[in-house]
Amino acid sequence: MNKRHIWARVVPLVLLCVLVLSPLCGCATQQMMADALAQDIDAFIAQREVPLPQGQESFGADLPRGPYFELYEDDFHGDVSFLDMEYERPDLQELESQIDKLFTVGETGDAASVVAQCDVVDELWTHAVTCYRIADIHYNMDTNDEFYEQEQSFLYEEITRMEVKLYDGYMVLIEGGYKEALIEDWGEDEVQATIDYAQLVTPESALIDARDNELQQVYYDLMDSTTITWEGRTLTLDDILEDEKIVGDAYQQCIDLYCNELAAGFEDEFMEMISMRNDQARTLGFESYAHYRNAVYDRDYSPEDVAVFREAVKTYIVPLYYDLILKSYGYDDKEALFDASFEQEELMDWTRHTLGGISGELVQAFDYMLEFDLYDIDDSDGKIDGAYTTYIDEYEAPFYLGCFNGDYYAVNEITHEFGHYASYFHNPGEGPLDLAEIDSQGLQLLMIRGFDQIYGDDVAGDAATDVLLDMMYSLITGCLYDEFQEAVYTQELSMDEIGALHAQLYEDYGLADLYYYSQHSWLLVHHNITSPYYYISYATSAVPALEIWQVAQEDYDEGVELYLSLYERDHYDDFTEVLEDLGFSDPLAPETIQSLAGSLQQGVDAYLTQDWDAVTADAA
Repeated sequence: MNKRHIWARVVPLVLLCVLVLSPLCGCATQQMMADALAQDIDAFIAQREVPLPQGQESFGADLPRGPYFELYEDDFHGDVSFLDMEYERPDLQELESQIDKLFTVGETGDAASVVAQCDVVDELWTHAVTCYRIADIHYNMDTNDEFYEQEQSFLYEEITRMEVKLYDGYMVLIEGGYKEALIEDWGEDEVQATIDYAQLVTPESALIDARDNELQQVYYDLMDSTTITWEGRTLTLDDILEDEKIVGDAYQQCIDLYCNELAAGFEDEFMEMISMRNDQARTLGFESYAHYRNAVYDRDYSPEDVAVFREAVKTYIVPLYYDLILKSYGYDDKEALFDASFEQEELMDWTRHTLGGISGELVQAFDYMLEFDLYDIDDSDGKIDGAYTTYIDEYEAPFYLGCFNGDYYAVNEITHEFGHYASYFHNPGEGPLDLAEIDSQGLQLLMIRGFDQIYGDDVAGDAATDVLLDMMYSLITGCLYDEFQEAVYTQELSMDEIGALHAQLYEDYGLADLYYYSQHSWLLVHHNITSPYYYISYATSAVPALEIWQVAQEDYDEGVELYLSLYERDHYDDFTEVLEDLGFSDPLAPETIQSLAGSLQQGVDAYLTQDWDAVTADAA
C-alpha cells in the first residue's frame, strides 16, 4: 500500500481539539455498520481507481543515469507539465463527508474498514491539498489575479477548518483500539507523527490560522498599494527599486518614506497578528510563541539553545564579517561582480553543466524540472518577490517559483532554490525546516567551483567570496531577526518601539555601519510577517552547509558525498540527530562557530588573493 501523504500539508497549519471517543454500540449493529461502510468504500475506490491524475504516467526510467542513480531507482514522478495541470475547486463536501465517516467506522470493530476509510480520506485530502498548491502558485505568479486570490484564501480556510476534524478523527481511531492496525498500514513513525501533529490542532487555532492568512494577504496588498510622493511623483516600492535615477541619499530617503507609510498602514493588522499568535500558543499549552513555532517547524532545539548560539555568532562572526566586508571591497573586481548580468538561458545552461560536475542525480532533477515546465522564474508584474520551492502532491512533482532579473545574485538564487528542488525530487517530504535549508545552502557552496565558467577567471574569486559573506550574513541576520521577534512577541511594543528595536539590533549585530536601513525595513523581510521565527533556520543550517564547504576544500568528492548523504535522511528524524549520524559537528555549539570563523577567514583570503585555478585545484 502506498505511504500516506501525511507530510503533504498546506503549510504547517497546526490545529486539534480535546478528543471525545465515539460511544460503541452492540455487536449486531456494529456488523451492519461494517458491511455498509465496506460497500461505500468499495464503491468509492471503484470510481477512483486511477493511481495518478488522468493522463499521468510513472516517470523516471528515461532519466539520465548518474553515478548515484541506484540510490533513487524507485523514484517515480508524474509526466504532466505544469501548464496542463488545470485547476478546479475540489469537492470539499465529499471530503468532509468521508472525514465524518472516520468517527463512525471506528464503531464497527472492523480494522480493515478503518484502514480502508483512512485510505479514502487520504486520497481526497491529497487532491484537495494539490488543488490548493496549484491555486497558491498561480496567485503568487500574479497577486493581482482576483480569482486565484479568492480560491487560495477559500481553500486555505476550508482545509484549515477540516484539518481539525481530520486529526480529531484519526485520534478517535488511534485511541479507540485501532493504533496497531494503523501502525501496520502506515508505519509506527507516521502514526506517532499523527499523534504529535494532532496536539497542535484545535478549532480555536484553526480560526486563528484562517484570520492570520487573511491578514497576510492584507500585508501583500499593502506592499503593492503603498505609495510615497517624491519630487512631485507618486512612487510604489517597485518604482523606487527600478528607477535608476533614484540612488544614494535619494534612494535611502524614499525607502524610509515607504517603510514608514507601510508601517502606519499595517500597524493595526500587525498588532492583531501578535495578539492572536500569542493566544494561539497559550491555548495550545506552550510556554511561549517561540516554543510553539519550534513545534511547527519540527525543531529539536529550544529557544534557550538559540540564545547561546546567538551570543556565539555575535562573538565570533559579527566582527569577522565586518572586517571581511571591508577587505572584499578593497579588490578591484568587486564592481565588475556587481555589474555582472546574465540571460536566463545562459544561466540555466551553466547551472545544468555545473550540476553535472557534482553528480548525475542533480541533472536528473534539473532535466525533469525543465521538461515538464515545473518552474516559473520570469520577472513579471504582480509576481511575489523572492523565490520558493513547493511540492504538488498528487503529481509527485516539485515546483520552483522565482523572479529572475539577471543580476549577479541570480546565480545564488537559482542554485539555492534548486537545492530544495533536487531534495524534493529525490526524497520528498517535510521534516525539520533546518535540514531543508542545508539542501539549498550546501548546494550553493558546492557550485562555487564552476564560477569561473559563468563569471570569468577575473571575477570568480570575488563571486566566491560573496557567497561566503552571504552565508555569514545569513548567520547574523538569522540571529538578529530571531532576537527581534523574541522581543516583539514578549514585550508588548508599539510600532514605533518595534522600529527603534530594529535599529538597535542593527547596531548590536554590526550591520548599522555597513548598510543603510530604515527603522521599519523589517517589514520588507516577508518572513517577519508570514513565517514568524523562521529566520533562525537560515543561521543554524548555514553552519552544517559551511561544514560541507570545509570538507570540499580538502577533498571535493568527499564534500559532495557528505552533501548527497542528506538526501537519504528519514524525514521523521530530528535536525541534530541527522547531523550527528552523518558526522557533522554540533551546529549550535560555540566551539563550532569559533572553528568556522577561522575557516571563513582563510577561505576569503584564498578566494581574494590566489589564482582561481590554483584555489580549485587544491580542493580537487
